[in-house]
Amino acid sequence: MKTGIELMNRLTYPKKMLLISAVFLVPIIMLISLLLVELGTGISAAEKEVRGLEYIKTVRQLYQNLPQHRGMTNAYLNGESSYKSKIIEKRQAIIAD
Repeated sequence: MKTGIELMNRLTYPKKMLLISAVFLVPIIMLISLLLVELGTGISAAEKEVRGLEYIKTVRQLYQNLPQHRGMTNAYLNGESSYKSKIIEKRQAIIAD
């Protein structure tokens, strides 16, 4: 504590202001850099979410057709013969997807 007072007594007024500004500027710069890193991380996550939505858009129809085909095939195998033509149509839709 005593050395800090002695240092301040030896410095001129502009040098004191410069020292105080530097002392306050260091944490502010650190906080700004942490904020920028956090914003970069958030932007990266948002870009990945957008890319994921594009993937979902392309495979959504396939994910809807597969369970329908499975259900119709199960019904057909259990004796419901009216599903045969629907199963063939659904297979064609799955192949197209």
